[in-house]
Amino acid sequence: MIPFNGDPSGVQKSLQYDVFWQPGEGRARCSLALKPQLLNRSGALHGGMAVTLLDAACGIACEAAIAESDNSEGHQQGVVTVDFYTQFVSTCHSGVVTAEAEVTRCGRSIIYVRADLRDDQGKLLTTGTGTFKRLNKPSARSELAEQG
Repeated sequence: MIPFNGDPSGVQKSLQYDVFWQPGEGRARCSLALKPQLLNRSGALHGGMAVTLLDAACGIACEAAIAESDNSEGHQQGVVTVDFYTQFVSTCHSGVVTAEAEVTRCGRSIIYVRADLRDDQGKLLTTGTGTFKRLNKPSARSELAEQG
């Protein structure tokens, strides 16, 4: 995988996780070094942080799949989460956690993804499956018409 070259999201800037993707293969990885502010009251990775990292990896995996399947030049698409199901398997208290996501089906409007979150020893922490919807970026002509 290679570093993701898109603009970082506000969440990525805030949490400071690293993003990698494999354009054309629908795969992505997000890694996050744990800090005290990301832990719950028990000192373990907060469940919301686990879900956030899984969702981010899945969204980037969708973008990687679209990069392969959308051949129209200059046409950019993004995605939004329609639903996301998680299973908390285990937890960790320190180190680096990594979410690995892979698109399982990429349709014209809906994309299905699965992901695993593991600690730096490879122990499975959380799994996730999600459904994402493609969003077409408005064309310049549409934007001008709305302004006009």
